[in-house]
Amino acid sequence: MPDETTENTNENEVEEETSLNENDISGSDFIRLLHIDSDNEDEIANALLYKAAAEEYLTGAGVAKDYSSALYKQLVILLTARALERPDGMSKFADIKESGFVAMTEQLRRTQKQVIIDAEQLGDTLQEG
Repeated sequence: MPDETTENTNENEVEEETSLNENDISGSDFIRLLHIDSDNEDEIANALLYKAAAEEYLTGAGVAKDYSSALYKQLVILLTARALERPDGMSKFADIKESGFVAMTEQLRRTQKQVIIDAEQLGDTLQEG
């Protein structure tokens, strides 16, 4: 019978691995959201490469990396899944607008801009007061 310390340690490891933060998504959550078999190391390696490309794409589109946002996670998963399905997809991205991706990216970018504007206005208000 395992002692209580071992059980608590295991629970903490699982909780830590599945928790999300602003800077990244855990490997287990990423694999689960993409419905990848955790034994398929080649597909996991490809997915991680495509994930980095998706994050870079979103950054270039004016979206800050923020895994605490469900919409940001969805966009990264959408781009990664698309690349996994069609690795030669550069010639086939014409239909991405119909997928809602462009609209979701714009919505996220505007939301993030509004947060920055609100924070700046609050700072100005505090300086005046």
